Amino acid sequence: MDTKLKKYKAYSKGAKITAVFFIFILVTIITLCSLGIVWVSGGTSDRFEGLISMDFDKYTETGAFRNKFDEVCDEAILVNLVYKSEGNIRDGKAVDQNDLIEEFKDYYNIIDGVITSNTTISDDYTVTVTGEIPEDLIVNYNEYENLVETKLRDYRNIYIQNQLNDYIDKKVDLDKYVNYFYSIETKDGSYVAGNASVDYITALEQHMVLEGEFLSDKMDAYSGYKNEAIASGNYVFYAGIADTFKEGDIFYENNQDFYLRKQIYPVMISTMLFSGLIIIILVIYLLRTAGQSEPGGEVTKIAVDRIYNDIHTLLAGGFLLISAGIILFVFAVILGRQTEAWLLSAGAGLIILINIDTAVGLSYLCSLSRHFKSKTVLYNTFVAAVFRKIGAVLNGKSFSGWMATLFIGYSVIICLLSAIICQDTFQSAYLGYHSSFTGIFIVILLFLMISAAIIVIRSAISLSIIMKSAKKGAQGQFDEANINMKKITPVFTDFAQDINDMQKGLKVAVEEAVKGERMKTDLITNVSHDLKTPLTSIITYADLLDKEKLDNERAEGYVDVLVEKSVRLKHLIEDLIEASKVSSGNISVEKTKINYKQLAVQACCEYEEKFENMNLELRLNGEDDVFIYADGQHMWRIMDNLLSNVFKYAMNNTRVYVDIFKEGKDGVLIVKNTSKHEIDYNIKNLTERFFRGDSSRSTEGSGLGLSIANSLTEVQKGDFEIEADGDLFKVIVKMPLWNEFEESKESTN
Repeated sequence: MDTKLKKYKAYSKGAKITAVFFIFILVTIITLCSLGIVWVSGGTSDRFEGLISMDFDKYTETGAFRNKFDEVCDEAILVNLVYKSEGNIRDGKAVDQNDLIEEFKDYYNIIDGVITSNTTISDDYTVTVTGEIPEDLIVNYNEYENLVETKLRDYRNIYIQNQLNDYIDKKVDLDKYVNYFYSIETKDGSYVAGNASVDYITALEQHMVLEGEFLSDKMDAYSGYKNEAIASGNYVFYAGIADTFKEGDIFYENNQDFYLRKQIYPVMISTMLFSGLIIIILVIYLLRTAGQSEPGGEVTKIAVDRIYNDIHTLLAGGFLLISAGIILFVFAVILGRQTEAWLLSAGAGLIILINIDTAVGLSYLCSLSRHFKSKTVLYNTFVAAVFRKIGAVLNGKSFSGWMATLFIGYSVIICLLSAIICQDTFQSAYLGYHSSFTGIFIVILLFLMISAAIIVIRSAISLSIIMKSAKKGAQGQFDEANINMKKITPVFTDFAQDINDMQKGLKVAVEEAVKGERMKTDLITNVSHDLKTPLTSIITYADLLDKEKLDNERAEGYVDVLVEKSVRLKHLIEDLIEASKVSSGNISVEKTKINYKQLAVQACCEYEEKFENMNLELRLNGEDDVFIYADGQHMWRIMDNLLSNVFKYAMNNTRVYVDIFKEGKDGVLIVKNTSKHEIDYNIKNLTERFFRGDSSRSTEGSGLGLSIANSLTEVQKGDFEIEADGDLFKVIVKMPLWNEFEESKESTN
């Protein structure tokens, strides 16, 4: 009882709500871990570029480190070899003429084209024509020339001021580094600038030497670093990173951040995998218990189940696809902008959206599970509903209406889709044009073909179930013939229901007939038993009277009649009792090896004297080795009834033939005689109880002899037949032959 209550508790509403609650919690955890992995990976921001892969063991192996290192190297060279000093910048000696002109063009939105490609700007800020200026661009050229001559000199001052500000910022930033070391020398070894000696830098595990265009790089992460100022000048540049980072600059901070993320990454991955596994288990549980309050119980549907399954699939799939696009877009934005504000705002939105997706997905899957359990997955589709409506209009939900509607609709749709796909294939092959909807049409075509195949298969299965039910009903197995209507497709619903109703009607009719037959049999048996006791007393006293010496001859005649009729009544009651036992199946059968001829000889001997009194000549023809497998007592009664029937109804002064032989796997007994009464009735009626060939009922027959013989033959798996040719009456009894198999079976038993 406790186990049963636990099973039912697992199907309770509270357990299901708890499972859904935990699914939402776990989905939120997975979303947070995903955002954490994005944060750990570093995205595509400048600070963490290259940290996407967590395969690096050290920060100095990452692309993010090498990018920052090369950036600082550029700053050191720019400050010391290009800018040099504030006075050098103010004097305009650090001005890059080409860079100045490019920035000037950007500032005034001057687009390179025919004019700029056919002119040059000299050092005195005048424009010189080097090519041909089209006449239609003369006005534009004049504007360009005036702009350069009047504005470029002033913009040069702005450019120098920007250089001065950049120099101050970079010099201050360069002086802050405690883990970065550099030195600049001329090729002859003269010191130019730096924050460490060349010997100190070259002794570091990670350092590089750039001499002109030649690079000696001993860093963990290689970048192929180059610099125009070093390549075009007479300088050698040395740079390196500390073997152990000290606190105080960006390299130390990034290194600490790297190892923190390195430790968090596997924890988040493991949490996601574990949470995903629990979600799968909970979803399976919800699908298993959806719509049921106990195992195997009735499925209860809710409002969402009214949505057609195909429409529901399209709605849920479309919503999830749109959500997936939004989620990917948000992740892409987060990857490109590594800020806490973006992580918090976008993360909150993602958690809400993903939980909504989870609710939609769970609702859809549970609805599909309920339909699957109630076997209405295909039935509750928009396509099936349309066909049902059309079929009902055509022929009141009849089979022919369904089939005609299904065939016409399916053929039209398949033809249209095939034509569209063929047209698009032709356009793609010969015209180079390809429709974006072709893939959708192909998917729809495949869906229709698969649906049609499923409908045909289900219809065939339904028809097979109906045929099996009809066959069992024909065999009288009405309990097994009932059709489960849940397994029948709508096409055959009415047909199956008619078969069920017919089976029920037949079952009721058969039960009533069997009940009536049983009542008759019980009545005969009970009455026969009630008559047997007083009849025994009558026979006893009649026999005693017969033995007494009575002086009255008339009284003696009465006593003789009384004895004769009481004995006849006794035989009749015994026949009634035996007939009722045989018809009710209340009789045992013990089969043994029996010599068919020997049994016939013994029976004929019993009737030899009676046959002689009627001048009946008995002819027995039989094989000696005909051994049958039957019950000896029942076979003796069959023989006795057959010969008794001959004695009662055979014509005097005729011959009686008894033939015994083998026929296939049967031993055959044939008893033939000439009837004293005309056979003007259906001889098959002779095996019915109380039917007599003597319509005048002047003979002593009870009408039970042949009926009992027939029943006893059937009980022993034999065959009982009656034939007539004119007045020639023939009874054929076939019994299975005995064989060694039966002998071995007997010994086993």
